[in-house]
Order: sequence, then C-alpha cells, then structure tokens
Amino acid sequence: MNLGETIKHFRKKKNFSLDKLANHTALSTSFLSQAERNITSPSINSLKRVAAALSIPVAAFFLKEDPRGIIFIKKADKKKPSFCDILTTDIINVKIRPMLCTLAKGQDTRKKLISHNGEEAGILIKGRVDLKIDREKHHLNTGDSFYLVRPKAHKLINVGNSKAVIFLVIST
Repeated sequence: MNLGETIKHFRKKKNFSLDKLANHTALSTSFLSQAERNITSPSINSLKRVAAALSIPVAAFFLKEDPRGIIFIKKADKKKPSFCDILTTDIINVKIRPMLCTLAKGQDTRKKLISHNGEEAGILIKGRVDLKIDREKHHLNTGDSFYLVRPKAHKLINVGNSKAVIFLVIST
C-alpha cells in the first residue's frame, strides 16, 4: 500500500468520512481526498493531525501491511531485545503481545513481582522455570504451559541448569 491508500485504509477502519476526518484535523476535505489519491503529499504536521484524529501513531502510516491485513515486522525494525523478543511492534495498537523470552540460568523476568491488565499465557519451550505468583511458586518443565486469567503480581525464574525459552502471549 502507498501512503494515500494507507491513510484511506485507517480512515475507513475508524468509520470516518472525509468530512469527519477534515473536522477532526482542521484540514480540508479536498486536501485529504487528494492525499488519499496520492495527488498531493501531506506534510509530517498534517500526518500527525490525521494520526491523532484516527488514534494511531504516525509511524503506522509507514508499516508494510499485506493486503490481507498481515503486518510484517523485519528483525532490523524491532527494538533490540533484552531477554524477551517482542514479536509485534509498539507502532500500532495491538490487542495481544506475543514474546519469545530466553532466560539465562538463574535469571528472572523482573526483579519485583508485577501485575498488569489483561490475560497472560505461556508455554515453556525449553528448560525449567518457577512461576512465582504472590507467595506461591509453580514449577514448570519443558512443554508445560500456564494461563493467567486475572494476572496477579508474578514473575518467571529460571531454576534449571541451562537457558530457559518461554513463549508468552499477553493481552493488552
């Protein structure tokens, strides 16, 4: 998709007419129509206004989206991971956040127990970990999985003799 088609895609996804988008951005309907048809190129300032009206980040206009609605994120475009490689991007509003985490022997996902909104699921691909929830510890071995419907304060700790690999999915 080119820039104009992308603007139109997000506008329609939000169920905005050109007039409604014009009212929310203080840009003319004519200008927006020309931008969607690639007759004119909007400035960064105009894109910021359109993005704000559509409740999306400006960078969303530049993602490579497949016509089937698939977004591809190249390794070079992702943030450098610490121990968890986030498989989506912060550029768009995602409903789920899949992560592939690798913990060294004795490493944990965080120093303190934390809680967050949303649900969380995980499967231990390799190794042995403890899932600490409040004061409880649950031992997980390769192939074990968990699902937290109402996540309480928790963290994962690698208790094995080698690295542990965990695939996590968190709803946002």
